Amino acid sequence: MRLLAALSALAAFLVLSAGAGMAERLGGRSASSTSTFGLAVVARGLEAPVGIATTPSEPRRLYVVEQRGTVRVIERGRLRSGFFLDVRDRVVSGGEQGLLGLAFDPLYPRNRFVYVNFTDREGHTRIVRFRTNGRRALPGSARLLLRV
Repeated sequence: MRLLAALSALAAFLVLSAGAGMAERLGGRSASSTSTFGLAVVARGLEAPVGIATTPSEPRRLYVVEQRGTVRVIERGRLRSGFFLDVRDRVVSGGEQGLLGLAFDPLYPRNRFVYVNFTDREGHTRIVRFRTNGRRALPGSARLLLRV
C-alpha cells in the first residue's frame, strides 16, 4: 500500500509538473501518450496538500498533509470530516513554509507515535512527536524533538 500511494503521488507530481514543456521534449507528443501513469481524483476539499503518508497497520487510510497546518484522512476513498492533526496555531505557512511532512513511527501500532515537520511562527523548523488515539493526534502529547 505504501508503494502504491508513493507511486500515485509521484505520478501525479510528474504529470502535473511536466505540462507543455514535457510535450515539447517528447517531440510534440503529449506526455500521456508515452506514460503508463494516469491521473485520478482521489478526494476533493483539500487545501494546499503537500504530502501524503500511510502506515501498514492501516492499509485503507491515507493521511494528507495540508500546508496550512492540518492533516486530513482519506478512508476507504472518502475524505473524513475533521482533522487528524491541527497545528494551525503553531504554524506559519506560505511559499516554502508550513506543515511539510508526516511520518509514522515504525512501532506505530503499539506506541501510536507520529512525527511532523513544520515551520513555527518564528520561522524555525520543528520536528514534533505526537501520540494518537488511533483517530486523532492528541495536542497535549506534543514533544519537541528538534528545532532549527
